Amino acid sequence: LRVINAVSDSPALVVEYGTQSLGNIGFGDASNIASVIPDLQRATTVSYLSKNELKKVAETTILVPQDQLVTVVLTGTMDNVKFIRVVEDTSTPVEGSTTTELTLINATTREGPLEVEVVDNVAETTRHSLSLLPGEIENSLSVEQTTGLSVRTIDLTSNSPAWNSGSFPIAVGLRPLIILVDHYGPGPDHRGLFFTPAGQYPFENESLPSALTITNLVPDRTGIDLYVRSVKNSNPFAVYVDINENANAGEFSISVEQLALMPIFRTVTEFESNDVDLGHGELTITNGDYKTTLSIAEGEGTIGNLVDQINSSETAVRAELVTLDNGNITVTLVPDDLGAGTNLVIEVADSDGEDEDNEGLSRLSTVNLVLERPAFPSIFTINGETYEKHSNQINDIISGTTIYLFNRTEGETVAFVISERELIAENLAYLEATPSIPAEEGSMIFYAAPSGDSNTFLYEESLSVLGGAHQLVAISGLGDSLDFALLLDPKRPVKNHVVVSVLHAAPSTAILDFYV
Repeated sequence: LRVINAVSDSPALVVEYGTQSLGNIGFGDASNIASVIPDLQRATTVSYLSKNELKKVAETTILVPQDQLVTVVLTGTMDNVKFIRVVEDTSTPVEGSTTTELTLINATTREGPLEVEVVDNVAETTRHSLSLLPGEIENSLSVEQTTGLSVRTIDLTSNSPAWNSGSFPIAVGLRPLIILVDHYGPGPDHRGLFFTPAGQYPFENESLPSALTITNLVPDRTGIDLYVRSVKNSNPFAVYVDINENANAGEFSISVEQLALMPIFRTVTEFESNDVDLGHGELTITNGDYKTTLSIAEGEGTIGNLVDQINSSETAVRAELVTLDNGNITVTLVPDDLGAGTNLVIEVADSDGEDEDNEGLSRLSTVNLVLERPAFPSIFTINGETYEKHSNQINDIISGTTIYLFNRTEGETVAFVISERELIAENLAYLEATPSIPAEEGSMIFYAAPSGDSNTFLYEESLSVLGGAHQLVAISGLGDSLDFALLLDPKRPVKNHVVVSVLHAAPSTAILDFYV
């Protein structure tokens, strides 16, 4: 049995199947798959935690057949929780099959049907077109294996797309559930969730709509204007773009053929176990601008302890114990990707007085490490021009812009647009706040200017806007000492439940205590 929470105004929900708890499930999440007694009707309750007590909001009975996976989707609202029951097909695919089956579920609370299209972007064809009423399930929609399937819904009022999953791969026998659910933020009023028996997967190209509220907490100015520059990105899961005030505005496209891999170094010596003691002294680990010195006390220099100390410190390198076929152990070291400055150097001050002799602690010095795997460059194309870089952090192609490569794009392109500076709040008075302003997930630069003066900027700062969330952007301070703060507002209302967030914006007082 598995339960998915699609109740859009809910906190985390506690689901109990008889006396068996399925866990605490947040909106858009699922419980683990739990083994339950088959062929037995059992009371199933849905509650939430309030003041250390469970408040029940819904109850039903569920029967799980033997050797079957039943997924229950909770939908509706906290005042009217509904249950959608799906018996999933977990049988082995027929040998030689090239297809899989989708199950589409309309778990939204909107009135009227949703028009849904299932499109194979690689074959450039629509595989299925159908209408789904709220609470309705459409299963066994057969689709050919592909690397570029997408699901989109149509707004019948305007006959325009309302939501698009973006491309995702489909393998034989995957049989995913695609659940259309209410969205609590601005913009499209629903979104999709993607589940298989193996777990949940994000839609690769889905950038969730966000909203910002801007407030002026600067007491010595009657009014200010606020401007922004932003990045609109079609796939931040594959390529993330960060900008500063010097970024060139424009439209760009990027495809990623290969990600950079950092080099792997290993110790020359093989050790019989991770309890072998290398002695004591100091390790100075440098990678780019990051330099950390670790003091290894006497008795704490075992191989296992050294790896733990390196990984738990603020060194820009990862260490790992590797067991060889003969049972012996070596240590591998991989520097973090810090862009063009990535360069691992380990210097040792060994207690035996010899710092580079491949004895004692000196065996971790880079002069005594061997290169197990060389670095591989990233290969990508921006606006038709191909580049190779020894990093996945690219900051020397578009002025004022850092591009982070996360995934290969498998022949597709990611489009991103860097905007010019634009006015979003005019003559915003002290303690005044704007209505919600739609925003894109990603990097945004905020500028504050005197009211009516677009040539003078009092302060500017780059902030990262989260996807699918309401956020408060506050500017505070006195005189020329200003600052922006971005605070997350969960905007998930629950009946009889209030959340108070406190923002300290009194520049005359360093620290305040707050009482209710």
